[in-house]
Amino acid sequence: MEQRAIQRQRQHHSRGPAPRPDARDEATLLDQGSRCAPALHELATLGVQLSVDDFGARHTSLRMLRDLPVGSVKIDRSFVTGLGTDLDDSRLVAAIVAYAHEFGAEVTAQGIDTSRQLSEVRSLGCDRGQGFYFAYPQPGEIVQALVHHRLRYRERHSAA
Repeated sequence: MEQRAIQRQRQHHSRGPAPRPDARDEATLLDQGSRCAPALHELATLGVQLSVDDFGARHTSLRMLRDLPVGSVKIDRSFVTGLGTDLDDSRLVAAIVAYAHEFGAEVTAQGIDTSRQLSEVRSLGCDRGQGFYFAYPQPGEIVQALVHHRLRYRERHSAA
């Protein structure tokens, strides 16, 4: 792997201090993780963060969190749906959060659609959440305008 080329690309495409994680779904990492492990570790030394998407949706290998430089885990929405009503879902999410945190990974709960689910993922220690509770999918123009507005807001308030 050409480290200088990767560093140049990261600098060229960097839009702030926190680089966007490189998200891979669990199935891809399970299928290709052992072959790609050396390259993933090398990328981690260059500041590229690996995020596991849809964690728990398939046959999860907990070794993945131990053996690969995973910076974040996104818990599959199928576990979040029953939070607040299904004790087994709560137990599973709590275990995933504890395990991921133990290995230094941040945790995002996917599929938060109700205030009850949000309250539950907060109490279980999830670092972030996403779902319809926060916003429904929007056309690209609206997202672009929102991001532009947010950046202008930051510029005005960071100078003060």
